Amino acid sequence: MIDRDPAIAAVSAQLSSVRLAEQTLPELLQRIAEAARDVVPGAVEASVLVVGEDGETVLGRTGTVSEQLSEDLVGPIHPRRIESARIEMVTEVPDMHAETRWPPFAAKAVELGMLSWLALPVPGPLRGARATLDVYSSRPSGLGSAGRVAAEALVREVSVPLANMHALHECQRAQVAMQATMARETLLARAHGVLVGRFGLSVEQARDAVASRASATRTPVDDLATLLVADAERGDFSDADRYRPPAG
Repeated sequence: MIDRDPAIAAVSAQLSSVRLAEQTLPELLQRIAEAARDVVPGAVEASVLVVGEDGETVLGRTGTVSEQLSEDLVGPIHPRRIESARIEMVTEVPDMHAETRWPPFAAKAVELGMLSWLALPVPGPLRGARATLDVYSSRPSGLGSAGRVAAEALVREVSVPLANMHALHECQRAQVAMQATMARETLLARAHGVLVGRFGLSVEQARDAVASRASATRTPVDDLATLLVADAERGDFSDADRYRPPAG
């Protein structure tokens, strides 16, 4: 049986005590990052990054330095292999001055005063997403074996709260997307209805008319629909009349 570090166990208890509905995924990631900074020996900055299956990124960080470095980890400053390495396995750089695998990232870290780095995947089911804890020290070999042991213990402890929060986050995103889709369908139906009522077009003809004008004017369909509905509500059909079918 693995002995639990009291400080890390306290972090786990604190995170688990907060109801899911009372926090957001970014807020939880922020708490985890702050906990890592506080309980991992040698840590001065930390961040937690979740990369969704659709490419969405959600970040929690302790400061602007960890934020900049986290952005670089998924950005163009270095080859993609660094992202694969840090998400699939523990990645450790004891001395950024001597790092040769990812020179641009190492140079940026040195510039920001972070001279050693430890990245660990957070285990647990995240519905296709991947999560990583990044911990930084201002000294070469500043994290050491004690830092790695503490960081590994922390990601084990936070894996369940993070998985639960991420599941809720995905449900909320799906709900928002569904609401947006329904709102768009309602808007388009109302816009088509304006043309149906004005010119006696069929719904299909009205839909084709709006799509044709959108293509001709390089204007989004939704923008044209919004204008049609807004004008009709004011009793102004000058815009709608542009869709009038040819006589005969």
